[in-house]
Amino acid sequence: KLRPQDIGVLAAAGIASVPVAVPWRITVISTGDELVGPDETPGPGQIRDINSYTIAARSAAEGFDVVRVIALKDDGQAIEKTLETAKKDSDVVVMSGGSSQGKKDMSADLIARAADCGVLTHGIAAKPGKPTITGYDRASSTMFIGLPGHPAAALMVYEQILISLWRLLTGAEEELTVRARVDTNIPAAPGRMTFQLVRLTGGDEIEAVPVFARSGMISPMSTSDGYFVMSENMEGIRPGDMVTVHLWR
Repeated sequence: KLRPQDIGVLAAAGIASVPVAVPWRITVISTGDELVGPDETPGPGQIRDINSYTIAARSAAEGFDVVRVIALKDDGQAIEKTLETAKKDSDVVVMSGGSSQGKKDMSADLIARAADCGVLTHGIAAKPGKPTITGYDRASSTMFIGLPGHPAAALMVYEQILISLWRLLTGAEEELTVRARVDTNIPAAPGRMTFQLVRLTGGDEIEAVPVFARSGMISPMSTSDGYFVMSENMEGIRPGDMVTVHLWR
């Protein structure tokens, strides 16, 4: 990002214009017969739509242009029509839900039909976030990402894949991180990169206290200060180990 002092340097050098990165245009889609709006009372087998709001808010915070936010039932034709419309005016189409294995898990097939390059990945070695899908449509230069339906997993995967890619391509500033000590055993998921939520405590020495939660729960992400990463080759963290905590912005 160009800071005010950077603009001043350009002006002093007689440079009136520079190439810039145009913020991505994003379409956010949540799918599921069980979804209801946040202003509705969920009935049996229903849950309030969380992913539409978290993904759209994270996109806006990064400076993306959120073109549309839509919640759809598990209707293949309706979803396919929305994907076709979205790729005409969006650089990235983000769809959550329907990415695991099951009768109504149709995201991979729908993305494969919408993207002329087809599905690039269907499943990644990460916890949370294993059922993630990616695809690309060369004709419209549109990226597709199918996120897990579980809110915490969806937001974490979005951060790791799309936000990280944008920052890499645009030369954005480094993430805010701190070193902290862990005082308890924390298991990893061998063969999968593991993202562990933590709260930070302490004074002279910062301590990272693990926040254990299922990927379907969003509140632990709100109460955590950040997360650290365990590689796919790690068995876990031992008491006294130092970790690098990535802070939420």
